[in-house]
Amino acid sequence: MGEAADTLLFRPARSARLAELRQLLVAGGDERTRLNPDSGRNRYGCSPLPDPELVALGSCTASTISTAGHAAAAELHQRIWLALQEEEPTQVHARESFRIRQKLLELCGLDDVAGLEVVLAASGTDAHRQAARRLRHALGMPLHILTLNAEETGSEIPAALAEAASEIDYVPLRHPDGAPRTPEEIDADFSRLASQAITREQTVLLVLTDVSKTGLLAPSPALATELRLNYPHHCEVLVDASQFRISSDTLRGYLEQDFMVVLTGSKFIGGPSFSGALLLPACVSQWLGYSESAAEVGVTPVNFGLLLRWQAALEELEAFRSLPVAQIRQFLRAFSDRVRQRLETDPQFAYLPVNGLQRGNSDCWDELQTIFSFVPLHPDGRPLDRAATARLHQRLQLVDAELPATLGGLRFQLGQPVNCGVRQGVPVSALRLCSSARMVVEAHQHGLDASIGQALSALDKLSAILKLDMRPI
Repeated sequence: MGEAADTLLFRPARSARLAELRQLLVAGGDERTRLNPDSGRNRYGCSPLPDPELVALGSCTASTISTAGHAAAAELHQRIWLALQEEEPTQVHARESFRIRQKLLELCGLDDVAGLEVVLAASGTDAHRQAARRLRHALGMPLHILTLNAEETGSEIPAALAEAASEIDYVPLRHPDGAPRTPEEIDADFSRLASQAITREQTVLLVLTDVSKTGLLAPSPALATELRLNYPHHCEVLVDASQFRISSDTLRGYLEQDFMVVLTGSKFIGGPSFSGALLLPACVSQWLGYSESAAEVGVTPVNFGLLLRWQAALEELEAFRSLPVAQIRQFLRAFSDRVRQRLETDPQFAYLPVNGLQRGNSDCWDELQTIFSFVPLHPDGRPLDRAATARLHQRLQLVDAELPATLGGLRFQLGQPVNCGVRQGVPVSALRLCSSARMVVEAHQHGLDASIGQALSALDKLSAILKLDMRPI
């Protein structure tokens, strides 16, 4: 799919160029980027074309490309197309890839970090795979990987990590009913498993998830630092920051401890699905024997779709980074207070609390909660089963004639349901409502109350649907 779409860049017709962009924005990933021929959306419910009428509240999963992001991708697409009239694809790809990597570092405030390598990857999953593979190759032996349960990280990540592992241990974040375990309990499990593996002379790859699908941080950065210092030759740390819900200071702090970091532009930042990056501190990059500039020459495949997706994401990131930190904190705190209060008091929802985000940077915006998970309830208080929750998630995205026009005409996209245990004997999943970088920028443009009002309207529509008879869509 990716190669076929990339060849379209050589067509000179103007109409073909427009079609090329639409196809390339979903090329160079995997089957998850493929569009449903009936809906024109991928498995995450996202389109490669802007949909201004759909309110994006599901950035923990993915977002439909914005108008500004699409325009930025279109500009790069045109530049690539013109360059290909005179240069080989590998030359054009290498130059634009280098520019995107440098721009990402600049926007993250990391362009002064000597020797920091940025490896672009087709997805966050692929970035995990690359990190584990390169570490195994450098060691000459399989890894013992410690990570969270798949429900909190991603369905594809365990398989990607398993390619480089002799063993994988999964630590649960929540109790069987979905309530969060304490940070101390979680850290104790990670510490015990790491010590057992190292005692057996195994090298541990500790995956620190910042943050999980439901907004939790685990294991604690303090524990990761402690294990790395106590076992410098037997413990490496990979920070799964795929959600990109971290500040520049937090990101720099991880890298200064020689932690590898995975980012994606498609979650909090709001770029289109499938734009990953692996950040390697200088000493780690040298040890792994890897250079992105060298790899671009003949190893890294030409993937113009990935570059276009990152270009759209960087447009969103640049707008977000231009705002004062105080203003970002003001919006995220107000959003958190209003949404959490609604979820905790509305009888239609069972709110799933999160532990505090303990990163040690209390002055940064990333200490504030940005993912809000909840189990929808029938009017009599019974939880919806997983199938009914999935239908509810889809129904929310549609115009609904059964509801009053003030609600039924609105369309909202929340994060896809996540399995979160059993309640009253019913296997349940949680919906997730999120704030995002794009929402912070829109609040700056249109006012804080307008942006928060959209989130509350989504909960109003959900509540109204739950009071109906829950007939299938």
